[in-house]
Formats: sequence, C-alpha cells, structure tokens
Amino acid sequence: MLTVFNVCFGVGIVLTLLNTLFSFLGIINFLDFDFDFDFDFEIGDFDFGCFLPMSPTLAIIFVTTFGGIGKILYGDMNIALVIAIALAVSFFITFIINKFLAKPLRKLSSKESADSSDIIGSPAVVSEKIFKDGYGKITFRVDDNTISGPARSSDNEEISVNTNVIILDIVNKVYIVERL
Repeated sequence: MLTVFNVCFGVGIVLTLLNTLFSFLGIINFLDFDFDFDFDFEIGDFDFGCFLPMSPTLAIIFVTTFGGIGKILYGDMNIALVIAIALAVSFFITFIINKFLAKPLRKLSSKESADSSDIIGSPAVVSEKIFKDGYGKITFRVDDNTISGPARSSDNEEISVNTNVIILDIVNKVYIVERL
C-alpha cells in the first residue's frame, strides 16, 4: 500500500511542477481548462457546493494530499484506518480549497469579464495553438484585465501560437478569431 501512496504523492507533485513550468514558459497549461462538474447539494442553510474534486486541479490536490497523508501515517496504524484517514483528510482539504478559494476566484473572474461589445473587434494573441477544424486558446486585454478563453478560427484553419488575431464574434463562450 505504501507504493500506492508514493505513486499518488509523486504523480501529484510531478503534475503540479510540470504545469507550473509549462505555464511560465507559455507552452501549455494542461490543468487550466473548464472541465468542472458542479454536484451541488445543501443541508439546511449550508450549501456544500461542488463536493467532489472533479476539476483537474482539485483532482491533483486530492491525489497529492491522499498520497502524502498515507505516507505519513503508514506503519503507525492499521492500513484500513490509514486509508480512511487519508481519504477523509484529502476530501476535507479539497473541499475547503474548492469552497473558499477556487469557486470564489472563478466567480470573481467571470464578473471581471467584459461585455461582448467591448471584446468583439479586440486584438488578441493565440496562447495555445488553434487546430484545423478545432479549438485553441487566446489571451487579450480589456480594461486592464487579461482574459483567456477558448477560440476557433473563423475559416477553420490552423493558427499557431503567438499569432496576432482579431476577435470577430463570441459563440457559446468560444471566441471566433481571424488572423490580423
């Protein structure tokens, strides 16, 4: 079981470091995409919000914490108790981070987004390659806010990273862009 804890902890640390390194280099931010399920439930007046670690970042936090707590407690007590404590602590930490950090930051980010009339016609830079007949990611500034989001080419052609584009439209939260 120690191997499972080591693998969980190691994979979590490696993915976090790789994501940080690649983000700083501007290559790819593989944990920064909108793959988020909200399984909301309430007990009385308390809203638990998303109680499962379903976004990539929260899943990595859960796995890393599980591995770390398991490594710390392994050998000191019954393995079933170690697993139960590691799961409970990981769940609690992930819940707290999601409830009091991740969700408020997502809400704040969505409130700071500009109106579509301010965005259409704005110049942007392709931050992740836009694939032919596919999607990528652009980054642009509006009112001192840097905004990133999914994008696709208006002519469905490939657009490489660091290419200057102009935003033509927004369809289902996807920016339609064209090379400048």
